Parts: sequence; structure tokens; C-alpha cells
Amino acid sequence: MNQLDFNNERILLEQIKLGSKEAFAFFFNKYYNSLVNYIFAISSSKTTAEEIAQETFIIFWEKRKKLSIKNNYLKAYLFKSAYYKFIDDNRALNKKYKLLEDLRNESYVELIDFDSSLKQEQIKNINSIIDSLPDRCKQIFIMSKIDGLKYKEISDRLEISVKTVEAQISKALKVLRSKLAIFILFISSLI
Repeated sequence: MNQLDFNNERILLEQIKLGSKEAFAFFFNKYYNSLVNYIFAISSSKTTAEEIAQETFIIFWEKRKKLSIKNNYLKAYLFKSAYYKFIDDNRALNKKYKLLEDLRNESYVELIDFDSSLKQEQIKNINSIIDSLPDRCKQIFIMSKIDGLKYKEISDRLEISVKTVEAQISKALKVLRSKLAIFILFISSLI
């Protein structure tokens, strides 16, 4: 059969249904670029257009024996198939993006909840460490760091030297740092 016969869509379709690779190659060469341009016009993506066009031809070839194209509108059938393929792919992609967005939001919420519970745990731990300080050290630390008094004000109120206040604050901070470092290492192992 020569190529001129393939210009008749009825003959072309019959030959494709019979498995003629020559007819299918003619069909592919005749419509591929037009199909890519059509999908590109609705997708704005050359890569997407080429992928959909190729997949549409593959599906067409795989279903060739079952094809029922009325009035031999082969081109219209091909373009409609590509359009529906584009719509289906977009629907699937949108579902995937929605799922990813939902998972991301869920992760953020869990991270915030986890972070919030960690902060609460850290605050409890700090309060516990402060409570475990010797009484005088604890009193001076609270006056400085919680009540916001200056070292001189603390020394005047407690009738002790500024050097003693500094030493007690330094001692409290050293204890806090060492115990918090252990706590942070423990928390890091959980994450």
C-alpha cells in the first residue's frame, strides 16, 4: 500500500487497526507536531505537551483494535484523547499537590506542637534546676534574672558585696548550662 492511500482516514484507520506500522508511522508523522502545538497552547509547557502527545499516540496504538471512530474523524479523536489525557494528568497532579500540601501542613502543626511541648518541658526543667540551687544562690539568681534587679541593688538589699552577687550568679549559670546541655542532648536524640 502506498502513502497516498493513507491520506484517506478510513483506509488509514483500517490499516492501523490491522497493526500496520507503516500506517501508524504515517499517522504519527502527520499529526504529532500539530498535537504538540495544541497541548502546548493549553498547558504552556513544551515538555508537558511532548509527553502528552507521545503518551496519546502510545495509548492509541495499544487500543487500536478496539477503536470505534465515527465518520472517520481520526484527527478529532486523537486531539480529544490528548485533551482528556491532559485533564486527567492535571487532576492527578493537583491531587498529588493537595496531598503534599496537606502533609506539609500536618508536619508543620506537629512540629509546632512538638516544639511547644519541648519549650514547656524546657521551662519545667529550668524551674526544677533553679529550685535545686542552694537557697542563697537561688535567691540571688531569681532577684537578678527574674526580678531584673542589678547586682548593686541585690548587694544593697541583701547586705552582701557585689562580688558575692557575681559569684552566686556565675555559680547558678554554670549549673544551669551543664544541666541544660544534658537536657538538650536528650531532646536531640528524640528528634
